[in-house]
Formats: sequence, structure tokens, C-alpha cells
Amino acid sequence: MDVEDTPWYRNLQDTQPFKLQLQLQNYDFSNVALFPWTLDSLDTLWDGEYADRNANDWTQWESVVAALYGAIAAVGNHKLHIKTHNYKYSTYRPNDFSCAWALMNPYQPLLLFNDGSVLHMLDPITRNFVGSLAGHGGYITSIVVHPRLPHFFCTTARDFTTRIYDLTQRARQRPHNPTWPPRISGPKAGAAAGIHASSPEGNGPGLCTIILAGGRSGGHQAAVMCAAFHPTLPLVATGGMDRFVRIWKLPLHKEIPTANNPSDRLDKPVFASSHIHQARVLSVTWLVDDVLITHCASWLGHVNDDTRRPEFQEFPGTLTLWKWLGLRRFFPEGKEIQENSRGCAADYQESSSFKLISEYRIPIETSEVRISHGPNQDPLVLLSTDTTTRIMNVTHFKPRIPQPFFIKDLEALHKKRADARQREFELDTKKSKDKGLTIDDYAEKAPEPPMRDVRTIEEGPRWTIYATHVVRASALMAGNRRLVAVGPQSISIWTR
Repeated sequence: MDVEDTPWYRNLQDTQPFKLQLQLQNYDFSNVALFPWTLDSLDTLWDGEYADRNANDWTQWESVVAALYGAIAAVGNHKLHIKTHNYKYSTYRPNDFSCAWALMNPYQPLLLFNDGSVLHMLDPITRNFVGSLAGHGGYITSIVVHPRLPHFFCTTARDFTTRIYDLTQRARQRPHNPTWPPRISGPKAGAAAGIHASSPEGNGPGLCTIILAGGRSGGHQAAVMCAAFHPTLPLVATGGMDRFVRIWKLPLHKEIPTANNPSDRLDKPVFASSHIHQARVLSVTWLVDDVLITHCASWLGHVNDDTRRPEFQEFPGTLTLWKWLGLRRFFPEGKEIQENSRGCAADYQESSSFKLISEYRIPIETSEVRISHGPNQDPLVLLSTDTTTRIMNVTHFKPRIPQPFFIKDLEALHKKRADARQREFELDTKKSKDKGLTIDDYAEKAPEPPMRDVRTIEEGPRWTIYATHVVRASALMAGNRRLVAVGPQSISIWTR
């Protein structure tokens, strides 16, 4: 079937595919998470281990979906608010936090949210807290659950690290760090070093099994802002304040990890590049095996060549669709996944094994970009800007604009360099006279390469949903039949 024949393409031409169903006042929230599974999701979760419809696990899964299908978890303004078709529930008063839905097993859902650097777990059915985790040494910036194994999740934080947890195991109570000579015992430097502190990591479920450490050896050198699990391969992609997108190959655990085993500490990814974006990376999503979509925030850039009196301008962020070219080096097609397949310095320092497919500039006032995709559906991009939510289908993205050759007019380039050198000499006249310098003593400076020519988001087909309030975040329910937008003083729900 061609893309033009799918219902999503036909509906994309509609002016208003959603209609307002409900609007709740007197709520002030900045983030939202919808219960992401349906009754048929158990066919793919845990590789179909619990897909037997005659088993007791399936009966319990039916009761969970019946209780939580369409549930909304909204966060912000020092409050977590849960709304289902059976009840409304508000709890906790932290500073601000993220949230995500996870599963310990088919009959035990959990709502994960953080208070600063501490992660909390809430049972949304009984509305009881089941545990807390305090492994990070900085503010948690995102919580991401594995799309196929929902008992695995990872948290990114401002301590430059990403931690991966297993909900089927209990939190670690004693440190278990590697021993580095000349010491005879493991260090206890704490979470910022990517190892365990001397205090317990928490109580309840959630064992930290893998730590993606930061640092100059290959990890992030600033706060990690986002992460995404690969749906089928042991890979995690991360993005951070250092403008890097990194892809990490996770170790294969042949035995179930326990609190008596040390966590795997990784500091060298198999891919790292800061040339995809020009500002901090705020989201990353896997679309297929080797294709990702990422977006960055707006950034300040020079608009003149005067180093003494620079002028700055705010440029919009970009939404980029790109392909990782090195996937088959580490995962050859038709062969078993190897435990020890490592890259070289060119992979984890500054790799060029990627290809940009499509780029769009997003408005500066964009508050959030979210990707919604699942089995048998096109990936959709949700952009929350002011009082609107824009929805774009990734399959309709146009190829990136071919870039012109840098030195297009050699004479104009030499003139630009000479003018810049003359301005530098005139601004430093007194110093030049004291030292007897002439303009020939000022070296020519090569101009900065021009910005890539990128399409704007208005060039592509899209839906635009207009709200009566400021939209801070929006999300699509499983099946893309319901759209939820949250903002100051309101939660709006649209249905198709």
C-alpha cells in the first residue's frame, strides 16, 4: 500500500481532525504521560512470553487495561495528577519532575516520577508508593521505558550519567564497585563518578544494572537530556547539553543481574557526533533499525565578523531525521550478536558515520517536541507551541536541501577577510602604534562556515490543533485516537 493510500495521509489534509471532548480547568501542568498499552500489546511485550489468552496472566492483564486504558498522568506546579475513567488522584509536592509508565509484570503497572535526583514509584491502581531510588548525583531530566521489555527503564540526569534499572530486582543496599589498584576495596565516590555511593540506593524494586558514565574518555561532558532504547537490539541512544548524540552498545547478561553483582559501567559509546545539531539535544527516538529522529533547542549565534563588538541572534532549533551508517559493523545481518564488539576512538570521540536525511527548523517558541509511533502506524511528530499543537507525519518529510560549495566566490571571500582584518586593526589603533604594528601584522581570519540551508516546519503538510490555553506538552494515546494537551490552568482532551 502506498503512503498516499493510508488513512493517516488522507486525514492529514483535514483542517481539524480532532474535536474537543473535555477541558479541565484549575490545573497547571507542564508535562503529560498517557498509559501507552492496549489489550493487544501483550502479544509483543516480553517477546510474547505472556501472550497465551487462556493463561491467568492474560486475565490479570485484561483487568489492568480495563482500569488504566486512557489514564492520564500530568505533572507540574508541585503536583502529580492521575485521571482515569474511575477516579482522580493528586499526590506529592516536589519541585518539578518527569513521569513514565512501566510494568514489573503483566499484573503490576507502575508510574515512575522523580523529585530532583530521587525517583519514586507509585502503584496507580492501589495508589500506594512502592519504592524510591536515589542513585543519581544530579537532577533527573528524563525517564524512558524500554518499548519491548517494560520492566527495564533508564533515567538521564545532570550528573553526566544515564542509569538503566531492572524492576524485577530489588534496589542495592550496599556499594559494589570495581577495585582499582593500589586500593584493596572499591571506591565510594558517589553517583557523580558513575559508581555506587556508600548509602543504600533506595528501597523497593529497581536494581541499577548498567551505568553510562560521563567524562572525557567518551561519555557526555554535560547534562544528559534524553535517551531512547532500540526496540530490538541492545542499544541506547542519548543526547545532552554538550550537543552530542551518542549510541551505546549494552552488554548481554547471560545471567539475571542481582545486587551481589557489580553494575556494568560503560564510558565509550559506539557512536558519538556533535555535527548533527548546533545546540543541546532535547529528544532522540529510534524509528527503524538504523534511522533516528532528534531535535535540538534554539541557540545564539554570531551575525557579524567583529570580534570586539559581536552581535548575536537567536536561531531556531532543528528537527533532524538521520541514519547511523555503522549499525552493521557491530550487528552483522544474519549473525549472532557478539558480546565483545567495540569501536575505535573515531567512533566515540567524533564519528562521521551518519547521513542526514531531512531537516526542519522548528519555531523558537516551541515548548516540547514528542514523537508518537508504534507497531503498524506511521511515526508522528507533535510540536507544542504557544496555544497550538502541530502534528506532522515523518513519512511526508522532504529530503534535506543540497548544500552549496563553501567557496563559491573566491574574490568575495578575500574581500570579506580583508575587511575583517581592517576592522580589527582600527579597533586596536593605540596598541598598534605602541608596538609599531601595521595592518600587515594582523593575520587574515577564515570566516565561519555558513549555516546549513534548512526547511521550515511550515513547508510540510501538518495538522494544527488550536487550544484556548497555552500548550506546554501534548501526547497521543495508543492508537492515535485521543490527543491530550496540558498547560497553565487547563488540561484539554481531543478525540478523533
